[in-house]
Amino acid sequence: MGDNLKKHQSGIGTAKTSKTLAFDDILQANRQLQKLNEQYQFILEATQTGTWEWNVQTGETSYNEQWANILGYTLNELEPVSIETWKKFTHPDDLKIAQQELDKYFKHETPLYQSEFRMKHRSGKWIWILDKGRVAEWTSDGKPLRMLGTHQSINQRKEYELNLINEEARLESLLKISQFSADSTQKLLDFALDEAIQLTGSKLGYIYFYNDEKKEFVLNTWSKEVMKECHVIEPQTIYQLEKTGIWGEAVRQGKPIVVNNFNAPNPLKKGLPTGHAPLHKFLTIPVFSEAKIVAVVGVANKTEDYSKGDIRQLTLMMDTVWKIFQHKEAEQKLQKASRLYAVISQVNQAIVHNPDRQKLLEEICRLSIEFGKFRMAWIGIPNPETLEVHAIASAGHIDDYLSNIHQISTNKEQGGSGPVGTAIRENRIFVCNDIATDPAMKIWREEALKRGFRSVIGLPLRLFGQAIAALAIYSDQINFFNSDEIKLLEEVTYDINHAIDAIETEIERKKNEEELIKLSRAAEQNPTNIVITDLKGRIEYVNPKFTEITGYTFEEALGQNPRILKTGYTSKEEYKTLWNTIANGKDWKGVFRNKRKNGELYWEKALISPIKNQQGKIINYLAIKEDITQQRLDQEALMQSEAKLKEALATKDKFFSIISHDLRSPIGTLVNFTGLLADDQAQFSIDEYQQYARAINKTAQTTFNLLENLLEWSRLQQGSIQFKPISIDLEIFLHQFIEAVESVARNKGIDFSIHVQGKFEIIADQNMLNSTLRNLVSNAIKFTKMGGSVSLDVATNHVCEIIFSVSDNGIGMDLRQLNMLFKLNEDVSRPGTNGEPSTGLGLILCKEFVEMHGGKIWAESKEGLGSKFCFTIPNKNK
Repeated sequence: MGDNLKKHQSGIGTAKTSKTLAFDDILQANRQLQKLNEQYQFILEATQTGTWEWNVQTGETSYNEQWANILGYTLNELEPVSIETWKKFTHPDDLKIAQQELDKYFKHETPLYQSEFRMKHRSGKWIWILDKGRVAEWTSDGKPLRMLGTHQSINQRKEYELNLINEEARLESLLKISQFSADSTQKLLDFALDEAIQLTGSKLGYIYFYNDEKKEFVLNTWSKEVMKECHVIEPQTIYQLEKTGIWGEAVRQGKPIVVNNFNAPNPLKKGLPTGHAPLHKFLTIPVFSEAKIVAVVGVANKTEDYSKGDIRQLTLMMDTVWKIFQHKEAEQKLQKASRLYAVISQVNQAIVHNPDRQKLLEEICRLSIEFGKFRMAWIGIPNPETLEVHAIASAGHIDDYLSNIHQISTNKEQGGSGPVGTAIRENRIFVCNDIATDPAMKIWREEALKRGFRSVIGLPLRLFGQAIAALAIYSDQINFFNSDEIKLLEEVTYDINHAIDAIETEIERKKNEEELIKLSRAAEQNPTNIVITDLKGRIEYVNPKFTEITGYTFEEALGQNPRILKTGYTSKEEYKTLWNTIANGKDWKGVFRNKRKNGELYWEKALISPIKNQQGKIINYLAIKEDITQQRLDQEALMQSEAKLKEALATKDKFFSIISHDLRSPIGTLVNFTGLLADDQAQFSIDEYQQYARAINKTAQTTFNLLENLLEWSRLQQGSIQFKPISIDLEIFLHQFIEAVESVARNKGIDFSIHVQGKFEIIADQNMLNSTLRNLVSNAIKFTKMGGSVSLDVATNHVCEIIFSVSDNGIGMDLRQLNMLFKLNEDVSRPGTNGEPSTGLGLILCKEFVEMHGGKIWAESKEGLGSKFCFTIPNKNK
């Protein structure tokens, strides 16, 4: 029994021990589980991962705190939660995608459920979520019961992917734009605007050019959707910056402007015109070229908000587009100029070969279309009684335009506001560069646009200065007629007008032909050179004196234009003035420098007069000219003589000025000091003797330097100084030079230094070089205060010349003094900082010596900031 008890007790002990061990295992397992749970939570927080558990059959759902934090909430703020909570925050378009991925997983088509979709953040923005999950428990019949999953924010990745997509889209757009085959820059910008609208996901857009000088916007293009939605009556095409609202801020602030709620109040808005296309969201950016704003581009009504990515993509795109546009614009400008020059050439040939006015006008219209590549051209002439304008010539894509449009008149109130009526009535060029918007084309706009007319110019055709008709030219491009094109077309009409004048007067000319013959016979005996031309400037008669002076015979001159004598001396503007003067019935007087047949140049004085018939019409031009070559040569010789005389007088005046003032003063000082020392009654101490001796030495040195300069100058004037260039080792030369000037600088406490950038051996006249440097350094010391600094620098410049520079930090010069340097007839003398005398003669010597070497000399200075004198010597060793 005792043994049994012991066994029983032993069994009890064993049982207790086993239970204790099991309990310890449970505690250990719980601790490990808790640790794993803590690690799991740390990982979820660190990776910003939200978790969810979903009962697929009941819809019950639970989320962790991090899941709510991803959306900007706490879990308590979202309670009670269910599957509907997820649906509420998920983008409607993405719910379908997520459901499709879930169905695939439930059908075992994918190893796990995975989907990417957008959810609404507390801030109102959509953020991208990566959703992953697996079924943890299935029902007995194989349906999903309990599902576990995670949410992770992938917004940054999606933004990066979106940026890549946008970048690719922008590059694709730029590729299409660069490859776009456009016959005008306008079509290029229209295409670029469409691409910009697509790139940003917008509905509307515009491009306005900006003129910084005028502070003015000029409409270039609206998107097609704007034109459909806009019902503004007479929309503007030009806006002043100060009158623009929020869209002008892109220029005023010089940066992109975004408004994602256009209907909200904004102090920068100034309202929209009645009928304007409605705006909801709006983005505008400035376009820069060479740091100046040249245009603004705007897009509007994107479904979502405009972002920084939109700004970046639109800015990068338009920067490149503008460069393409500028390149295309230059090409187009060249093409336009080439076309118009071809028209000028062809019209001038037509003028020569078409003496009949009607045929000429018809040919002008045809040539404008064939060579100018215009859409249509016609010439209208008004009825003097009714003022109605009728077409007398036309060419191009007319398509009954002239018969279908409203009646054109020179009466402003009755169809005279357009290009033709205005050109005739006001006798001036009229331009409409945008038929679609210009109020002047209102009554003809619809028919014009149907036929592809986008801009038009009206050019007055004149008879003896009075507008009698108008040439209208239509282009299929907006803003075609800029200042360059207008100027070239003005040249065309100028020639046409002269042709019309010539045709009108041709009959009169023939009637007076016998009289001209009589006059020509009388002119044969005239001692002056006589030339008679027709209204086109073709020579019809020259007298024998013309042949004697020019070398051209009558036969050689006949039919030629007097321009065969031209040398280019008389400007194009002066010739234009000449023709305008005589075409208006007035005499013109002037002087020509012409060329004889053998190439010899000569001068002649001319009087050119119009010859009129009895009705007062000009039928010919008469030129009476006198050879004044010898007079001009005599006059030029006299002028040269006067110049030399003035120079000699200036030299004499300078010489006497130096002798009477600059030389007399130091000699007077020497006389006074030596007189004191020679006085028997005077008693001086040794210090006083030394002081007077130093003063005498200083004055004598100044006098010596002046005499040396004066003698050198005198020898220069007499031509007795010979230029003897030799090879000079600059290092040895400057070593000797510094010994000569160092004591002068030291006596005034001036820090003098020489800096040579390299080793030079130059070809120069040693005495002249020494004199030049001595004068420049002495002047620098003279005009620098005690304790100042003077430096001599030697280097080579970009053309391998040796350049010497003498710099100081002295009193400097003002601009007036600077401009008077190196001039003999200007008085630039002024005392140094210690009262040292100055004549300016040394600088004139420097200039003479430097120029004899083939170099140049100049000075730089500012008053109070010192001076710098530089000169060059050609490096003949190179």
